[in-house]
Amino acid sequence: MIQYLLNATAIWLLSLLMYDLLLRRESYHGYNRFYLLFTLLLGDFFPLIQWDKGAPVYADAQPIQQVIQAKGNIERASQPAAASIDLTYWIRLIYLAGVTVSSLLLIADAARILILYNRGRKSREGITVVETGKEHSPFSLFRILFVSSRARYNSDEWQMICSHEAKHNHLLHFADILVLQLLKIVFWFHPLVHIYNKRLLMVHEYQADVVARDSTKRYGQFLIEQSILKSAPALSNSFNRSPIKNRIIMLTKHSSRAARIKTLVFIPLVLTCIICFAQNKSSHKKERKGDIITFRSNQFELSKALPPDTMFVENPTTGAMEIKVMRMTQHPVKLNGQPIYSIEDVKERPGIAGSDIPLRAYLQSKLEKELGKLPDGRYGMSVSYIVTSANGAIVYYDFEGIRSLQKTSAGPVQIPVKLANNINQKVENVLDNVKISPAKNNGQAVACLTNSGKMFDCNTPIEVKDGKATWLDHN
Repeated sequence: MIQYLLNATAIWLLSLLMYDLLLRRESYHGYNRFYLLFTLLLGDFFPLIQWDKGAPVYADAQPIQQVIQAKGNIERASQPAAASIDLTYWIRLIYLAGVTVSSLLLIADAARILILYNRGRKSREGITVVETGKEHSPFSLFRILFVSSRARYNSDEWQMICSHEAKHNHLLHFADILVLQLLKIVFWFHPLVHIYNKRLLMVHEYQADVVARDSTKRYGQFLIEQSILKSAPALSNSFNRSPIKNRIIMLTKHSSRAARIKTLVFIPLVLTCIICFAQNKSSHKKERKGDIITFRSNQFELSKALPPDTMFVENPTTGAMEIKVMRMTQHPVKLNGQPIYSIEDVKERPGIAGSDIPLRAYLQSKLEKELGKLPDGRYGMSVSYIVTSANGAIVYYDFEGIRSLQKTSAGPVQIPVKLANNINQKVENVLDNVKISPAKNNGQAVACLTNSGKMFDCNTPIEVKDGKATWLDHN
């Protein structure tokens, strides 16, 4: 989420800077409207796109499933037991409070318009005119014009108002306003969204003011007279949108043909966004400094390193017992400074949201087609040390990639590189996007770590025969 906000902010900031420097003072109002709307939505959705340059090829790992299971033997001793306040819980609570307040303000605006409509005196003059008897500037919504009183305007002024508001309706400005209001609810905390709102509403007025180009002096005087009146609801097109001075200047401005070259800024802007601000797999690489790993803008503190140990394990291919030197892998114990609980220590374990199936079965359903393309044989795919956040997402995992457990005299059976990449990419996509019901401790959602157990046991062998993949149980 942090990376998404950073990328969205970068797109919006760059787009607004280019607009203010090159386009804001030009009279290409139709283009400027398109530019603002497009770049606003670009910042919303573009950072969600993943541009994958091909999944990495994973090194063949030793097929010792018991070693993977043994990693969890010392987990509980190193997990923090003390409860602490989850910072993400309060951030989420503040965000939802802001969304609620913003939504209520929008509903209040809509209610205000509805009350004015129901209580006002209505008449038809090509459009519906509602005389409210209240002190406010003229404003319109769809084909309904709200004015304080029809009698306070002479025929020329009335024609200016009607032509202006009809232009708003013809250009479907209400659709833009609705998009802006919804985004202001979702991104209520983001100042750039509110700047976009001001810029786009001014472009709307520039477009509607075109109807008065033949009488700019009188129209300018009328705008100044109306500017002292109360502003209109946010959901409507307001006649006296400020700043009035800019509107008067823009009425007489004609951009030169040479200025059209500025509109080409759109091309390098989009290319810059593609290169810099879309999600990509390189942004998902783990970066380690000491016992701190940064992964997807989250910081994970690892457990203390332990000396290597030896143990007897059974080779699943030959059945013989072998002595192996095992180094206990460090695992995450804190997420952004908050404790990560062991799955054995939480009262409610994490799981697939809205489902009782374990992650292994969920993965199997998503990978059935790809795994069925493997040659007949037995394969391993280790997904261990999975961390689920209190927000209901898998935020960390160790994934070793698909590998063959079948050996010949020449060594392990080789999996075609393209097929291995496709399977590995699919696994990562599932883990990145699956929705998790978070673990809970004393009723509070907490971050949780697991590398074994029924809920997240992905480390069992996979047997492929006749195009069908079966995940085997441990023996």
